[in-house]
Amino acid sequence: MISKGDQFTVDEIKQVKINLIQDAKHQNVKFFDIESTVSDIQNSREKEIILEECLKGVPPFTIVNPQCIIEENHRTRAGRQYPYGFCDAFSAVTSDFTHLHKIVIKYTRLDIINVCDDKYKKFIKKQKENQEKK
Repeated sequence: MISKGDQFTVDEIKQVKINLIQDAKHQNVKFFDIESTVSDIQNSREKEIILEECLKGVPPFTIVNPQCIIEENHRTRAGRQYPYGFCDAFSAVTSDFTHLHKIVIKYTRLDIINVCDDKYKKFIKKQKENQEKK
């Protein structure tokens, strides 16, 4: 993840991402592979939509940590206030949070729940085995 996405111009973010990806490949660092996560989806159109929605220009993901909430035109917005204007933490221009949110909540939620459930069951089973040994 790239924090403080509001500190860069759109072109700078693109270059930072390219540099990070190149450096990561050079150092054999792997990013989360959403393509393999959605590979078991049978519907090819749905898979295409997910990949298009979630991976346009990411990873690495750029995020902005909101420091304030403002009301504007009957809309609530979270972001950072600067002398030159407001940076919306959920704007696709300065942040990939919406993409990250879709990946985690909308598309991989069940996988995450299943993995956590399996790990929890193994943990409980091991605890019971340890108690029986005592």
